[in-house]
Amino acid sequence: MTRTSLGESFVAATKGIYLGISKDRNTKIHLAIGFIVLISAFLLKISKIDFIIISIVCFLAIVLELFNNCIERVINAISPNHNKELGKVKDILAGIVLTADFLAVVIGLLIFYRPLIKILNIPPIYPLIIFTIINALLIAVILLTYYLKKK
Repeated sequence: MTRTSLGESFVAATKGIYLGISKDRNTKIHLAIGFIVLISAFLLKISKIDFIIISIVCFLAIVLELFNNCIERVINAISPNHNKELGKVKDILAGIVLTADFLAVVIGLLIFYRPLIKILNIPPIYPLIIFTIINALLIAVILLTYYLKKK
């Protein structure tokens, strides 16, 4: 086994991040949303601990999307033709990313709740209604996807 220098490892890691971002639409979407959320958190002057939490969930979603992308590439290289079991693995990976995204949305709503109420000058009940509608829509999408897949 050949040894690589720290510099070579850093270059390889940087190249990997670039490949993961440049070749995958979903990773680009996660990055864009994460960037918007972090800029919003900065502009809304949320507390330091809330900013740390928001940063962690944003990066978690991006890291899991990169991991999903990586495993999907391995699966596609191993089995270029559709394989039912490997398809299930890809679905589970996508579910992991979606779960992290749900977590990020819930945490984001909890953290941005008070600053947005102050800025928008709206009664506290409206964000709760919006939050309920978003969750209902997400559940509807999941159920609809499951139902359509069974057909």
